[in-house]
Amino acid sequence: MKYFYIFLLTGVILCGSCSKNNKVARMLDGTWTVSSYQLDPQYGNGTSNLTGTFNFEKCNLRKQNGCPFTFSGVETMTYSDGNTSSYPRELTGRYMVTEKGEYISFRSDVFSQEQLTGKGIYNYRISSKSDNTFVMTATTDGQTETITLTKQ
Repeated sequence: MKYFYIFLLTGVILCGSCSKNNKVARMLDGTWTVSSYQLDPQYGNGTSNLTGTFNFEKCNLRKQNGCPFTFSGVETMTYSDGNTSSYPRELTGRYMVTEKGEYISFRSDVFSQEQLTGKGIYNYRISSKSDNTFVMTATTDGQTETITLTKQ
């Protein structure tokens, strides 16, 4: 009988985590614009800015291995001498919400499964979320990237 209660409690905890992850996935459904982009510290010879839109497709994380997303935008580098360069950024793939709705990861379709050892996977902590604002932050090699999205 004791094992039955442990099993039941484990199931309740797991379902609670899934529902929080799915709640975030449902909230993201639709098109979001990059309203703010911060990179700290900036690159040594200039600054970087990102503009564009994310499109998150409606899905159920419990039934699918990630939800489809696309990103279309432009990264602009402004160098210390005043010159600028712009690079188109197009990304398609799948995203997952994990850790009770606290993290989001993006897996790019550009890389095959064999190549995915760290490449093409972007992990962010969800800093804040509401029906019309979503903020995600990642720190890699001492650089913190913060992306703020606004629902269209």
